[in-house]
Amino acid sequence: MSRDDVRVAGLLEVNATMQQEKAARIEGSAIERERAEVEKRAVQDQALRQSMASRSRVAMLEKALGDANAALAMKEELLKEWMHSQEAFKRLAKKYGKKLGVSTEQMENDRDDCLLEVADERPEFANTNGTKAAKETRGIK
Repeated sequence: MSRDDVRVAGLLEVNATMQQEKAARIEGSAIERERAEVEKRAVQDQALRQSMASRSRVAMLEKALGDANAALAMKEELLKEWMHSQEAFKRLAKKYGKKLGVSTEQMENDRDDCLLEVADERPEFANTNGTKAAKETRGIK
C-alpha cells in the first residue's frame, strides 16, 4: 500500500468515526427530545388528573352547599311560621289578660314564672335569653 493509500484510509477512518459520533449526537439529541416530550406529557397528564379531581371535589361541595341551603331555607320558613304564631298568641294572651283585669306588670311576672318553670323542666331552655332575663328580673343567678 502506498503512502497516499494509507493516508486516504486514515482519512476515511477518521471520517467514519466523525460520522458515527455525529450519528450518536443526533441520536442522543433525539432521545433527549423524546425524553423531554415524555416528561412534558407526564406533567400535563398529572395536571389533568388534578383538575379532574378538583372538579369532582367542587361538584361534591356544590351539592353539599345546595343541600345545606335547602335545609336552611326550610328552617327559616319554620322559624317565620313560629314567630307568626308566637306574635298572635302573645296578642291573644294580652287581650284576655285585659278582659280579666290583669295588669301588664302581673302578665310580665306570670310570663317570667312560666319561662323559669319551662327552663327547670327542660334543660335545653336553661340558657335562653328569655330565661336569663327572667332570672335577672328576679335577682336569680
